Amino acid sequence: MKRTLKMTFAAIGLALLAVPTTAATVTVVANAPASWGLVDPAQSLDTGTGVWTDPAAIVAGSVGGEYKSPFDPRLANNGVDVPAGDAVANWERVQYYTVGSPGANSAPSPAVLAYAAQQSYLTILWGSIDNYNAIALYLNGVLQSTVTGGYLLANGGLPAASGAAFVQIAESFNEVRFYSNFGTENDIAAFEFSNVVAAVPVPAGGLLLIGALGVLGALRRRKTA
Repeated sequence: MKRTLKMTFAAIGLALLAVPTTAATVTVVANAPASWGLVDPAQSLDTGTGVWTDPAAIVAGSVGGEYKSPFDPRLANNGVDVPAGDAVANWERVQYYTVGSPGANSAPSPAVLAYAAQQSYLTILWGSIDNYNAIALYLNGVLQSTVTGGYLLANGGLPAASGAAFVQIAESFNEVRFYSNFGTENDIAAFEFSNVVAAVPVPAGGLLLIGALGVLGALRRRKTA
């Protein structure tokens, strides 16, 4: 009976990992190799105005049993090696972040990235997706959303043996926590990621206003001419 209950609770835990805990809008835009074309490897460590208060480790390349580069072409196309012509040039040298990796290049989970101003949009190259990887978004110390690797796997992301997914998350936040072991204290599966971009998008109404002003300006120039 105890064993059955334990298995039941484990199943419930895995089910919870398959959904975001709150209402963030999450989109898996593309998986590798297409996801590589959406980022700049030269800006792989960019965090915009974000400041690490609990830093992730910075590594390059792949080390078996420790971490795998989001740019590693091996098995990256849904378990198939990406042809050399489609791979990121010198991918072994491209630096990226990792959290929870065992060994010398380690950083404790979670790593924490803070922003002075409120943000409403996050994009990231999320490497080798595991169920227990997660991003938690906070606003002024209050949890807004948690997006798990399980959710990505259930919504278009490819598993850890594959490459990396380019992910967009719409939510209000000024702090991001990166977990390698979300939902468990024992799992040490690494969370590898790069190209973290936070922004405050121009609202749709603002875009319409900009467009209208552009049309008025064009008409004025034609009238002057």
